[in-house]
Amino acid sequence: MTISITTAAMVAISTGLLGLVFGLGAAVSYLDSKFARLESRIERLADRADRRS
Repeated sequence: MTISITTAAMVAISTGLLGLVFGLGAAVSYLDSKFARLESRIERLADRADRRS
């Protein structure tokens, strides 16, 4: 009985860790795309400012 409980706990913990890793990976890639868009927008603004001066 105790073996099955510890096994179930280990499976649940490993599944939770996998979910956490995948969640973090998704969050990082989402933020990365957001920052890439922001960066290109800033570069465009800088180009316009350079043309004006």
